[in-house]
Amino acid sequence: MPRPLSEEQKQEWKERIRLHSDSGQSMLQWCREHQVNYDSMLYWRRQMGANPTKAIERSSFRELSPPLDDKRITIEYQKVQIHMPQNVDPTILIKYLHGLREGP
Repeated sequence: MPRPLSEEQKQEWKERIRLHSDSGQSMLQWCREHQVNYDSMLYWRRQMGANPTKAIERSSFRELSPPLDDKRITIEYQKVQIHMPQNVDPTILIKYLHGLREGP
């Protein structure tokens, strides 16, 4: 059984959770960058009642209509669709794919 955390340690975890939430990074990316154990971060987010997924505000997105003559490719992963021109820059495509793989 794990020993109880001191109030100071609880505050440190709350601060880590807040910093990650404010960063806009995936949890995995943030943990790597800040040398925080990913599994510990998941555990403490649940313990402290933090929601591991950020709510997406629909008002922050704007749907764009592609030109009618533009050929597109669509990537779909877990109910998320990304539409891109067929001649998309490969480096951008790779960034999209890495983002989908890492998740929220």
